Amino acid sequence: MGKLRLGLTILGAGLLLFSGCKEKPATEVVSEVSSYNLIQDRILTPTCATAGCHASEQDGDFKQHGLVLAKGKSYANLINILSRQPEAKEKV
Repeated sequence: MGKLRLGLTILGAGLLLFSGCKEKPATEVVSEVSSYNLIQDRILTPTCATAGCHASEQDGDFKQHGLVLAKGKSYANLINILSRQPEAKEKV
């Protein structure tokens, strides 16, 4: 359970970093249910899973980061997986 909690904590921190702090106007009603698909569609796909970043194993920096965040792959690559980054490994 510790790895899952760590994975979710790291994912949450990363999502905050990439999503910024944009608030929705008070008049807008949010009807979506919070889910991993919403995170994928609103954050990962438009900001992380772009060509040259985390879209596929053929991206130029894949060897360094080893992380594909494309739809259909990101969940398996983020949840219950230990990071390859030394700073994140120190937190385990």
